Amino acid sequence: MRFDQLKIFKEAADLQSFSKAGKKLHLTQPGVSSQINSLEKTIGIPLFDRHTHGVSLTEIGQIVYNFSVDVFDLHKKMEQQIDAIISSSDVKKITIGSTHILGTYYLPLDILDFEKKYPHITVELKVMDDHEVLTALKEKKIDIAFIEGPVQDDTVDLHLLAFDELVLVASKNDPVLDATALSNLDFKKGQLLMLEKSFGISKTLLEGLEQHTIDLHTCSNVKSNLSNIHSLKIAINAIGAFSFLPRITVQNEIRFGILEEFPMPQMQLFIPYWAATLKESHIPIIGTRFIQFFSLNQNHDLIKDIQTKIPCWELTNCSIKYGGSECEVYKNQCFPCWTVKGTPCKGPSGLDTGRCHNCEVYLKHGENRPILITQFR
Repeated sequence: MRFDQLKIFKEAADLQSFSKAGKKLHLTQPGVSSQINSLEKTIGIPLFDRHTHGVSLTEIGQIVYNFSVDVFDLHKKMEQQIDAIISSSDVKKITIGSTHILGTYYLPLDILDFEKKYPHITVELKVMDDHEVLTALKEKKIDIAFIEGPVQDDTVDLHLLAFDELVLVASKNDPVLDATALSNLDFKKGQLLMLEKSFGISKTLLEGLEQHTIDLHTCSNVKSNLSNIHSLKIAINAIGAFSFLPRITVQNEIRFGILEEFPMPQMQLFIPYWAATLKESHIPIIGTRFIQFFSLNQNHDLIKDIQTKIPCWELTNCSIKYGGSECEVYKNQCFPCWTVKGTPCKGPSGLDTGRCHNCEVYLKHGENRPILITQFR
């Protein structure tokens, strides 16, 4: 029995509905059903009676519910005692360094909420270029680094926070661009703008396109010397170009018709967000608390965050046990298994074999919610 399953169970019981519980917890209705079914299998007895217009607890379900109330009451008291220790700590300030995306679109609100909860603690935010953040961490100028994209550095511990989707956007009224060609990943017309290739977004994009046999290094219409998101978005409209950007950074431009999103049915790209700390370095308790606070903050409606650390091959009894090196998902990290060709689920052609909608992983994390494999190593 897992804590997250018990939380889903209690919400479903309180609301007498799987779909309402899913909306509140940012899960799909099939995902809620899957977790409830798994909990019922663990206990060995049905916990809910299913009705046309909702659900109600069985006699055994009521017993489990009563204990779940006690569990969450104890959890609340535990959190209160931890918060009291944090508030009385001698450390009253943490300094975090962040890339422009996280430092502009996510962290400011989290810092305000965190300081509201802990009024005696100050969080100093330093926003810098991608390559500068880890350097500042290693030089101990900051306590925590918030970064995105693929990271390979043996000197830091990475804490997975969440995901965002990379979307293809272009100037809304540019007659040169071919919408069909763009959606089919044909980039011969128009100009592709990117941030510098050392940036996490660019690394994620290059890896993703490489998986679809698109090598941007051979394209003459790619410009990759821009240093920030703001200038990139201005340039898209100014010169009639297109780009791949995290959804959080362009949601307003898409909503107000400044930029147009081009759907990519053949490809889905996700960028991971990380908190990085130095290995063998003491992190103040308020620092670890802030990392947890960020990853659990419900303000981030667009983030596709991972709700479980159980590997997909354990949940599904996959024939490639423990994510062997021959598994394409294991090789192509940061991609949802159902978007990668050559997996047991998708087959060599990448076509849907029909297994996804019976898969517990997909039911809980589906609808473009990715499963990151690196955390299972």
